[in-house]
Amino acid sequence: MVLLAINSSFCSLQFLIIHNGFSVTIDTTTPPQRGIFITLDGVDGVGKTLVTQLLSRRLQAVSYKCPTEPFVSKIKALPTDVDPMVRYELCLESNRHDGEIIRELVESGKNVVADRYVYSTLAYHAVLDERIASKFTMDGIFQPDMAVLLTASAELRRKRLTNRADLKPHEKDEKYQEAVQAFFENQKMFKVEVKDNNKPEYIIGEILTKLKRLKVPA
Repeated sequence: MVLLAINSSFCSLQFLIIHNGFSVTIDTTTPPQRGIFITLDGVDGVGKTLVTQLLSRRLQAVSYKCPTEPFVSKIKALPTDVDPMVRYELCLESNRHDGEIIRELVESGKNVVADRYVYSTLAYHAVLDERIASKFTMDGIFQPDMAVLLTASAELRRKRLTNRADLKPHEKDEKYQEAVQAFFENQKMFKVEVKDNNKPEYIIGEILTKLKRLKVPA
């Protein structure tokens, strides 16, 4: 019997075994360690984008903004008076699309932090149509290791949104935003309250502490 190493690289080694005229190749490749997937959701003005960026740097993660094309353009093209169910179905399709991209990243060993995900799709539409909450399912959607909900007072959100240019109608609708936040708070998510005197590092610390408790490697 002859044993030959025919290919080697980091975490990978292939052997060729030759015995009695027969040859067999054995691949001892070590699969990459799975990455972690964290989502950040909440109503407009709570600071999701900044926290996503900072947490991504801390975890050396891919910062992922949902939804992505071609769904951004498809959603924007919908008429303002479209049936909420129609918009919900399109947004849910975009979550499935993004989830598969994120799955590939995570399974290749990369960490991913997403700014909005399926929980925003549910909350923003369920308050407009009660059928949506009862119909909702995570079937076919890649699930995160940790779903974070950022909350903030109406006063703080209002203060932050006034600094934005070209506010969308739903961002100006405080009653709608309050209904969405109330729906969010009834979901099984890790909640972190954003206060005016909270530094972003405090929020990052809360999330990382929770990750350790969940025994998710960070």
